[in-house]
Amino acid sequence: MPEHHSRRSFAVTTTHAVAALWLGARREQIAAAFAEPGDQPTSAPTVLTPAEAADLAVMTALIIPTDKTPGAREAQVVRFIDRALGSFAAEQRALFREGLAELRRKNFATLNERGQVAIVEALARTRSPFFEAVRTATIMGMFAHPKHGGNEGKVGWRLIDFQDRAAWQAPFGDYDRPGSK
Repeated sequence: MPEHHSRRSFAVTTTHAVAALWLGARREQIAAAFAEPGDQPTSAPTVLTPAEAADLAVMTALIIPTDKTPGAREAQVVRFIDRALGSFAAEQRALFREGLAELRRKNFATLNERGQVAIVEALARTRSPFFEAVRTATIMGMFAHPKHGGNEGKVGWRLIDFQDRAAWQAPFGDYDRPGSK
């Protein structure tokens, strides 16, 4: 990405573009997956093994790194992906398991950063379906509603200046001035 683009503009643009891709599930499926009001996701993965979660945590942190602003780790993206794989994205579970198994064979989580980056860049260059799924899920986990397991503390929303309001309305005066009807 050219240096003149900010991380914020990347995040905003990518979020809009990717939302339709990964969340192609029907609204009812998503709502059913997260129907428990006030349900807080657990820290321990329920679909992924601890080793898979560790590899996925490294990979997601390379996709949205922590720098002057929070990244995938702070947003708890792996928790979001784990919950998604156990519900509305269950059809991607085999893809994730296969890709994560390949990372395990390469000792991905224990490599130095240069080695990890080389593997992720190779996956990106070859347009690996696994990489594309992880990248999409990472972006979704960064910006999804926190009740879905990601965007912990609304760090993703703060990154793009999204204001979480209970209700949206026109500013006072816009709708009641003479001639506005």
